[in-house]
Amino acid sequence: MGSNKKARFLREVLPHEELKLRDGKKVKNLYELAYNLRTMPNEVFGYHVSFKRNDFSDWVAKVIGDKILAKKVKNAKDKEEMSELISERVQEIEKEVVAKEKANNAKSKKNKKKITAVKANKLNKKSKSGSKNKSKDNKKKNKLKSKNKDNKKGYEDKLNFLLTREKFIIEKEREIEFRERKILEIEEKIENKLKEMSEINRKRYRKEFLNGMIVGILLVILGILGALIYWKLGI
Repeated sequence: MGSNKKARFLREVLPHEELKLRDGKKVKNLYELAYNLRTMPNEVFGYHVSFKRNDFSDWVAKVIGDKILAKKVKNAKDKEEMSELISERVQEIEKEVVAKEKANNAKSKKNKKKITAVKANKLNKKSKSGSKNKSKDNKKKNKLKSKNKDNKKGYEDKLNFLLTREKFIIEKEREIEFRERKILEIEEKIENKLKEMSEINRKRYRKEFLNGMIVGILLVILGILGALIYWKLGI
């Protein structure tokens, strides 16, 4: 299968083709499926995968169209292995698309050089075989248009999966940012709580210190009074 066709496996499906999960989330592409499998609760995974059914394998085969990946997903032992298989397949397709893109660019440059040479040759022979060369030129133009159309389709597929990947990365960054905010809020609450406890302890220690001072002074006074009484009685 060509890399252009494989690139379609990474596309974002239409709304009515989305995979709806048990917990209400929706999956639009393989990137999101791999990510959701990693973070999916066991009860949600168990709802979609059993001895008689595998919603993930069916969606990959029927909607995405990747029969090879669908078979691997069906044979996976758990959600972690399933997520890993999908991520590996995505990386494999991305590498093939990039390699194909480079090959197409090199081929396109080569074709441009050939076209330039052909045009120069036609100009030299135009006076001798005008009508014949014109017919050949039209055929080559039609062939070139057809080739450019195929290249354009390949570029569109490449752009589609790049945009999908970028969107997935942005969503993941937003989720990380949300979690960081939550962590900061928790840290701030803990810090405030520690300050409150420190203030309470400070007040308690101050009160105990004052009480100790008063008791000490009273003991000193009692000692002095006792000494005076003993002195008088001794006289």
